[in-house]
Amino acid sequence: MKPCPLSSKASLNSDLWTSINKYSFFLSPCLFTKKKSAFTLIEIVLALMILAIILSIAIPSLSSYFTEQRLRTSMRQFEGILQEARHRSMTSQHPHRLHFTEKSVELYDSTIPEKMKPEPVQHETWISGIQLRERINETPVRYTIPEDWIISSEGLCDPLRFRFTLNQSWMEFSLHPLDGSIQNLEFKLDENAR
Repeated sequence: MKPCPLSSKASLNSDLWTSINKYSFFLSPCLFTKKKSAFTLIEIVLALMILAIILSIAIPSLSSYFTEQRLRTSMRQFEGILQEARHRSMTSQHPHRLHFTEKSVELYDSTIPEKMKPEPVQHETWISGIQLRERINETPVRYTIPEDWIISSEGLCDPLRFRFTLNQSWMEFSLHPLDGSIQNLEFKLDENAR
């Protein structure tokens, strides 16, 4: 890099140097020879470390949030098909039944015998990984896949307690026998997900 020709005071008169210095910002040919600024390696590493700390705090709480939302979505699906069963039972004036499998629930018209292998009126599949169990009130408490559940022509149903599970997290609730609304909601999120 060539030295700036205006940087030598010895060759210039001091008055001339003062006036040049005064306007050097506009006139200096050395203006473009300044060192360019950039981030140092230490600054970049420090910024990455701060980002890693923030992410290590945020990701577990987001994971438990998404687990809870998946459980709540399945519960809302279940409530929706129950409300549909109640509506169909009351409008048609004959009972409907909910048939449960480990990963889904199907709504059938109870007036069609099972021997005829009727098509389900509605079918809901739980979100991937979610399982539904019925609580059996014994000592110790057991959970099993519920059998068919009948909704009467008046829209009434047996009071049952259900549990949705996802890995080690669960959401347990009961259904009001008169209106089918969800009540007594309890849930526990997996400690490893936090």
